[in-house]
Amino acid sequence: MGSSGLEPAAVKRLEQGKTQTIFSSEDYPRSHLTLPEAVVFSAADGMKIHGQLFLPKGLKTDQKNPVLLFFHGGSRRQMLLGFHHRDYYHYAYAMNQYLASKGYIVLSVNYRSGTGYGLKF
Repeated sequence: MGSSGLEPAAVKRLEQGKTQTIFSSEDYPRSHLTLPEAVVFSAADGMKIHGQLFLPKGLKTDQKNPVLLFFHGGSRRQMLLGFHHRDYYHYAYAMNQYLASKGYIVLSVNYRSGTGYGLKF
C-alpha cells in the first residue's frame, strides 16, 4: 500500500526501484486536493505543538473563510501531511481534504502524547 498528500492508499508494486500502482480508485477527485502545510505553534506553557494546515485552493488574503480546528481520535497517534496508513486517520485526512475543498481552513492538531514526538512531548 502506498499513499501521499494527494493520493489515497492504493495497492502498489515495487520492482527494480520503481513503484507501479496496481489498483487505485481512478475516479478519486485528486484535482480538488491541496497539500497541507506543516505548522508549529507554541502552547501557553511554551511547548511546541505540531499540526497540519489545509488551505482551500485559490484562497485570497482578504477573503474570509470558515475555520475548523480538528483534533483526531486519540492521543497515541499523529496526523500526517498525507494519507495515513491506519484506517481512521486515513479517513480523517480525507475529511479534512474534503472540508478544504468546500472552502474551510482546517487546522489539524496533534496531541501532546502523540506517536513520534518523544516522552517529554
